[in-house]
Amino acid sequence: YSYTIKVTDTSGTPPSGSQIYSGTIVSGLTVAPTSLTFRYQPGETSPSQQIGVTSGTATGIAYTAAAGSGCQWLGLSGASGNTPGTITVTVDPTKLTPATYNCNIAVTGGGTTQNVFVTFVVNGITLQATPSSLNYTFFSPGGQAPASQNFSVTSSPATGVSFTAAAGCSWTTVSPGGVTPGNVSVTVNPGALAPNPYSCPITITATGATNSPQVTANLLVSSAPVAVPSTLLFTSKQGSTTPDSRNVTLNGPATP
Repeated sequence: YSYTIKVTDTSGTPPSGSQIYSGTIVSGLTVAPTSLTFRYQPGETSPSQQIGVTSGTATGIAYTAAAGSGCQWLGLSGASGNTPGTITVTVDPTKLTPATYNCNIAVTGGGTTQNVFVTFVVNGITLQATPSSLNYTFFSPGGQAPASQNFSVTSSPATGVSFTAAAGCSWTTVSPGGVTPGNVSVTVNPGALAPNPYSCPITITATGATNSPQVTANLLVSSAPVAVPSTLLFTSKQGSTTPDSRNVTLNGPATP
């Protein structure tokens, strides 16, 4: 800025004089940067970041910093001090679900307030289950129980994710879970199920996952095939070399 002071004597034909003054108005408080962005990926950490606080005065200015309401996930270290100073900002994704969160940090001192806008992007885990279905066949009554089968569970982008598996029916038993990459063992227990097709969803879940994939266990319970006739009688003359044959028909829902 600049200005001129002019003095004039009004008592006569006066002489007059003037003086020019100039200077710069210095902001009381400056922060840098004015925005911060944090990103969290499961299995990784989000490094802290810093805000520099300065002033244009020869002597330091006392300042304080505070985060807005609803920003419990944001932490401030060195939130009060004198310029020049540094505020360390940390974020905690522990209790957050995958989403984008925003918060404002107000730094106040020297009669002014400067704001720093903070964005926190929390990414989630994606689970994959392969294959998407398992097929079993059981002949009732008295058939041999089907052998157990497995499906695999993986996660991205992180591995080593703890997961659980739960079956949605009483006749299917699954291993309770594990850590990616891992396998889930599935056993069907037909028991007294009547001849019919059955299906059972198996759901995979994990803390911080954005999805819950399902694997379907399909069970076909069929009546045991019946052979008709139940006995065969063959007769032959001694010394004959003519072959003899009989037909047997298998009847049942699982036979042609």
